[in-house]
Amino acid sequence: MRAVIYTRASLDRTGEGKSNARQEDECKRLIEFKRWEYVGTEADVSISAYTEKERPAWLRVLALIEAGEVDVVVAFHLDRLTRNMADLEKLILLCEKHNVSVATATGDIDLTNDTGRMVARILAAVARQEVERKAARQRLQHTQRRAEGRPFAGVKVLGYERDGSIIEEEAEAIRAAAADVLDRDVSLAEIGRQWAAKGLTSPYKSDDKPWSPRGVKGVLTNPRLAGFVVHDGVVLGRGQWEPILDETTATLLNAKLNAPERNNGKSRQGRTAANLLTGIATCSVCEGTLRAAVKRGRETYVCGDWHVSVPREEADSLVKRALEATVQTVLPGSVLGIEVEPEESEEAIGDEIAALTKRQEVLTRSFTGGLIGEDAYEAAVSDLALKIETLREKATTPSEDADYRKAMTRALEEFRDDDLAGQRNVLERLTKVAVRPAGAGNRLNARNQIVVKVRQRLHFSDDDGQPRTSEKWITAYEPEPKGR
Repeated sequence: MRAVIYTRASLDRTGEGKSNARQEDECKRLIEFKRWEYVGTEADVSISAYTEKERPAWLRVLALIEAGEVDVVVAFHLDRLTRNMADLEKLILLCEKHNVSVATATGDIDLTNDTGRMVARILAAVARQEVERKAARQRLQHTQRRAEGRPFAGVKVLGYERDGSIIEEEAEAIRAAAADVLDRDVSLAEIGRQWAAKGLTSPYKSDDKPWSPRGVKGVLTNPRLAGFVVHDGVVLGRGQWEPILDETTATLLNAKLNAPERNNGKSRQGRTAANLLTGIATCSVCEGTLRAAVKRGRETYVCGDWHVSVPREEADSLVKRALEATVQTVLPGSVLGIEVEPEESEEAIGDEIAALTKRQEVLTRSFTGGLIGEDAYEAAVSDLALKIETLREKATTPSEDADYRKAMTRALEEFRDDDLAGQRNVLERLTKVAVRPAGAGNRLNARNQIVVKVRQRLHFSDDDGQPRTSEKWITAYEPEPKGR
């Protein structure tokens, strides 16, 4: 009799496979006692037999049965093989077809006769009932933990250990991401790339897969980050752990990331773009975003309805030059918003006030749109108003024009040297690129088709000497009118 051993552990907290090893030892004793021929051992570690999750080692055992390479499958107990009645029936049919037996350390089970099959079904039904009863106990335990505001058990939350203590490196990444989303409109895809570069991983993905925008959003909108207990999507109250985000920031994040305009079907989050203007440039006819295509053997950008088509390389080059020329000819710090001096200059304070004012606007839209309640709205508005007043009191003398020149130099160097994702991020935040049709009988030419506008942010002081910020769009490039 050729025997293969199968072991399984639903949860291995240490990763050392000790449970599987103990099962294997008992199975080998049985094989020696029966004087069977040992073929090998297949082991699934930290995989449940109750769920539909694939078990690689078990699939290899089934393949050995189908290939006629084993006569008996040895396990510590039948529930190591399956806790699922559907899987048991498949195993019964397979063993009956290939005349294979199942042996366990608790007694042999002959699946080739009706009595053995009946015993196996009874044991599997008992095993399933034990799983369901255990799940019910765990649900009650988790409900009690939430009611008491105790730290979360089960899946790890980014930023925290399972006991509720903060992992400072992860917490800092979350705070930085919150500021990027609220103040700089950084995309969730870009934040995911930054987290991956820092080695931050998600419990919902394997290590070889990057963060998805949806995964980043799930982290940033988790009420637990603000210290709230949540059950089935309902906030139950305050928890007994230190929050990573203050309540106002958490409220703003939820309002902004759940706003209807972010889910209008035009989102560009998802696959990593392979071209500079894909999903950024728009068609002047239908206002749809452009995608990469090949037209008559030439690489182009086109809209979904083919209203416009423009050479890809020419368009990329023109947009880059237009942005750089604009940064060089206007106050560069006002375009890219890069702070040069670390101290709290008036420019830096003005930026902070502008960011807080923007948060107030988001908050108001969210309140009027029904996304947040009145209590949360009033608390957040009061908090922001206090912060703005404090910053205004700290306002000092304006920054010198030399600082703007430094910002210009650094901004241009960073843009030129950045990777594709970084350049796209700058273009998404600072430019509007529209493409016009070439016209009947005219050849495709980016210089005659593209209009580029760049966002300019202006800092100034009002009549009371208070710092103010305004924004406008500068036309960075526009084709010459025909006939000139």
